[in-house]
Amino acid sequence: MATCSACRRKGTVERFAAATALVVDRARHLRPDFGKRSKISWLLDVGLASMISRQRYKYIRVSFALIMYESTRKQLWMTEPLVIGSNEHKELFCRFFIDTHIKFDPAAIEWPDLDEGSLKLLHSLPVWAQAMETERMGTCTIQSCAALETDPLIREAVTLLAGEEARHAAIIQGLTTRYGIPLPDLPSPQPPVDAEWEFLRFGYSECFDAFFTCALFAIARDSGLVPRPLVETFEPVIQEEARHVLFFVNWEAYHQVRSPLWQRPLRLSRGALERVLQALKRLKIALGARTNKDFTMKAHQQITTEITPRRFLELCLAENARRLDRYDARLVRPRLVPTIAKALCRVLP
Repeated sequence: MATCSACRRKGTVERFAAATALVVDRARHLRPDFGKRSKISWLLDVGLASMISRQRYKYIRVSFALIMYESTRKQLWMTEPLVIGSNEHKELFCRFFIDTHIKFDPAAIEWPDLDEGSLKLLHSLPVWAQAMETERMGTCTIQSCAALETDPLIREAVTLLAGEEARHAAIIQGLTTRYGIPLPDLPSPQPPVDAEWEFLRFGYSECFDAFFTCALFAIARDSGLVPRPLVETFEPVIQEEARHVLFFVNWEAYHQVRSPLWQRPLRLSRGALERVLQALKRLKIALGARTNKDFTMKAHQQITTEITPRRFLELCLAENARRLDRYDARLVRPRLVPTIAKALCRVLP
């Protein structure tokens, strides 16, 4: 038994040694300075070697190497940290937005036929007029902001953002026309006096809108409340909203760093105030949609478990993470709304 046990230990050590050799070779190929040993490392070797047997010492060294490799694995495969406000940051968030743009014509959408229950649900949702007004006003605001942008790359990205918002308005117009949903006569939006400030307001509102909308869309998709063809039509629109939030957060972070020192306190205070106002406004809208009678009555027929406030917030966090994780991890992520949601999840039953 002693011999077999020793053989097993020897085999384990040899397997660890072979694995470590591959690990170190890969690491040195990616980063030539990997494995350079300090004086402390040599003293550790001498101390261990003098206290324990050779085989156990080798086992500990191999295990330690694997642990150290795992702790530095991400660093070996990642580039240098991104400096917010740098030219590299600008190139990253602008190119990400431009390169992930999907071209399609809203007029070419083939709206599916809906049954009576689905039509009633669409008519009952109190969001269409406000959504249309928001998209039209957002398009006008972003176009005005793009005209003031001096950087060609940022101007291209912001102009593309305005085009996508105009496309969203056209989609809403097509849906309401196809299914006979009445919309009030909305006045033509006027260019804002302070285009940058209005863009900040619009961007913060989208941060809250997208956070709740992703979860509401998931509920409608998974429960069968909305027909599958209609879900597939709106899937790229919901993903575009997530892209808009990611672009706006990085645009704001970039300009915050680039703005003169004397302007930063005012920019921060105005942004904080707008976040608070948008939080109250958008939370009220989300709760209103969630407690809509027609929506809730049909939801109870399709969903087996009740959607509690905590579960709803957890779904918001999961859906937003899922939609944003597909983009470069170095881009700044929205933090305020997810942080609030996580804090509420800790105290809600």
